Amino acid sequence: GFVAGGGNLVVTNYHVVSDIALRPRQFRLEYLGNDGSRGSLQIVAMDVANDLALVRLDKPLVGATPIPIAQRKPDKGETVLSVGYPLEKGLTIVSGAYNGRAEDYFQELIHYSGAVNSGMSGGPAVDLRGNLVGVNVAVTRNAQLVSLLVPANKVQELLSRTPVKDTTAPDYWRLEVGRQLHQHSDVI
Repeated sequence: GFVAGGGNLVVTNYHVVSDIALRPRQFRLEYLGNDGSRGSLQIVAMDVANDLALVRLDKPLVGATPIPIAQRKPDKGETVLSVGYPLEKGLTIVSGAYNGRAEDYFQELIHYSGAVNSGMSGGPAVDLRGNLVGVNVAVTRNAQLVSLLVPANKVQELLSRTPVKDTTAPDYWRLEVGRQLHQHSDVI
């Protein structure tokens, strides 16, 4: 994930936090900051159809700066840098090309020619000015360098939602996931 607001709000993929959303009695969310600090996380918003979640850290990360959202889509072929922790190998920055919308999906996804690997989910993809273009979400297993990003406009929509204040009811997020999936299936 990456800091996206106020120093203590982090964007990641829904699939990264789905276990705790669906089975909160069995799992917990924790973070490890670059400075070695540790703490707990709480889901405050999610967009299941676009595989996004917003989590709140128990305290702001030291030195964390929110990534600004790009004001324009990159041109086709423009260089985009994807950031993540693939296969527990450490922080990795991957260069690839923005290739516009992936046309064979119901959801709006970006076709990206960088190597997004397992462990990079929820990481940012930025333009050369450091502005958010998308969020790492998936790789096409039967192809080479055909990766997918959730577009930054979906992050902006998620950030514009009012964060949920009280999610102490054990089934709150499981019920919310079901509601969003039913709503999405109605649209499809």
